[in-house]
Amino acid sequence: PRPVDLLVVAAGASQLPEIAGECVDSGKVRSAVLIPGGAGETDGSEPIARALEHAVARARRVPDGPVFLGPNSMGLQCRPTRFDTFFLPSEKLAKRWDAPHRGIALISQSGAFIVRTMSAFESLDPAISVSIGNQCDLTLSDLVRAVADRDDIHTIGVYAEGFRDLDGLDLCTAFADATARGTTCSVAPRPPVAGWCLNSRCSLNARWASSSVGIASSTLSHFGSRSGSPSA
Repeated sequence: PRPVDLLVVAAGASQLPEIAGECVDSGKVRSAVLIPGGAGETDGSEPIARALEHAVARARRVPDGPVFLGPNSMGLQCRPTRFDTFFLPSEKLAKRWDAPHRGIALISQSGAFIVRTMSAFESLDPAISVSIGNQCDLTLSDLVRAVADRDDIHTIGVYAEGFRDLDGLDLCTAFADATARGTTCSVAPRPPVAGWCLNSRCSLNARWASSSVGIASSTLSHFGSRSGSPSA
């Protein structure tokens, strides 16, 4: 087969390590969206996550190896090109392809958060929406840097539930770089309750768990069990 820019994988979670390995070995896949859940965020799926991480590590050792979004991801929606891997019926999320897109990018660990936000604010019409999932490879900071480089994006909204090791610090650096170029950034951890301003163009909504029980429940909820400690 000819090389592909993006492969969308909607197979069973148990097949993900093998498919990711084939992407690496073929040398013909530049990037892949891994849709399935059950690859580390659920009880008993840790072996799948470890095998997938091994395949991702091999990709990083290969020149121009593929990058992976997900798993447990809805993928992305790009309004300028009408590219959509959300695969949602219009009654659940209106496409509004005929409406002009706005210079907004939404990056979220939760696909449901994107759907709720876009349903509640129909005229939001973000240029790019990305459901990042478990972050087996591409992380929140990677996506922020990628969309911040686009000339058609002036505002970046991030819904974060946890970070890979050291990615919380890297995300702060990515925000600093983006705001230095005039991009407005906002991040909301799960759930957003309190907020304060980091600078004139970057705001952070945060909840601090005051007990060990609160920290544990926050970490284990939804994608957070895979993505790291809330103390990041």
